[in-house]
Amino acid sequence: MCCHARISTPNAQLGLPELHLGIIPGFGGEEALDLGLVDAIVSPNQLLDTARKWALDIWEHKRPWNIASLHRIDKIESLDEAKEILKLARAQALRIAPNLYHPLAYIDVSEEGIVFGPRAGLIKVTGVTDLGLVPRHVKKVAILGANLQSRVNKGKLSREKFEKALSLLKGTLDYESFRDVDMVIEAVTEDLSLKQHIFMTLEKYCPPHCILASNTSTIKLNLIAEKTKSQDRIIGAHFFSPAHVMPLLEIVRTQRTSPQVIVDFLDIGKKIKKTPVVVRNCTGFAVNGMFFPCTQAALLLVEHGADLNNTE
Repeated sequence: MCCHARISTPNAQLGLPELHLGIIPGFGGEEALDLGLVDAIVSPNQLLDTARKWALDIWEHKRPWNIASLHRIDKIESLDEAKEILKLARAQALRIAPNLYHPLAYIDVSEEGIVFGPRAGLIKVTGVTDLGLVPRHVKKVAILGANLQSRVNKGKLSREKFEKALSLLKGTLDYESFRDVDMVIEAVTEDLSLKQHIFMTLEKYCPPHCILASNTSTIKLNLIAEKTKSQDRIIGAHFFSPAHVMPLLEIVRTQRTSPQVIVDFLDIGKKIKKTPVVVRNCTGFAVNGMFFPCTQAALLLVEHGADLNNTE
């Protein structure tokens, strides 16, 4: 869905057929090319080689680093006609799947992108981004648990870049300098009692407006926040490893997280060139919540005699 380019074969089918709604239908390769959903059509035996070359060309900036189809508007009906189509799609979704929420969410996202532009559609969060909230300015950030030196030792960060990054930072061994920060990101090991202690301490030193974020990848956010009195400004900020390479940023909210804090972090995610995705608070959140069951299922298949290569 968010690839930098798409290469298709003439007979390939594109779409989200699991929805069965017609609002995001499946298209054949040639029709998808005409609509701007794919960037090139090649024969099946050329597909992998062409895709590899495109990937290298994008990486080497020989091709534009963007999603061309995201900005295509020449195939969209007028705004009034588009809204009417979306209205019919909502009625169809409610008739076919009255107890499912996600088809309506897809339609809401599509409408947001059509009315306010493609990027607005990507960060549509009902009950958050539609409240008219303006992101607050974040000037000073504190990070607990960062380790730049280890990246240098592993060869993942050059000495020059290390020195440049270090010049922008101020190290500290206590919380006194946290009294004027706008945001804190906790990135210590996955130890619940340690995280709880840190957040209880943070709310004593940080100003009331300060966003308190945890980089936890597995621990439920409400457990981390349960011993504090600041649950409305505590949010999950799960950066995927290695954080300087991986674009995805899971923004985790609980039922008590303030919409303003979510809007603030969406804005921060865009500014640091991440792809922010707001997810609900559950074990593993979105990505690990899907990864763990898949891994368990694969192990179960192998344990029952399935071929390892076929399982993979």
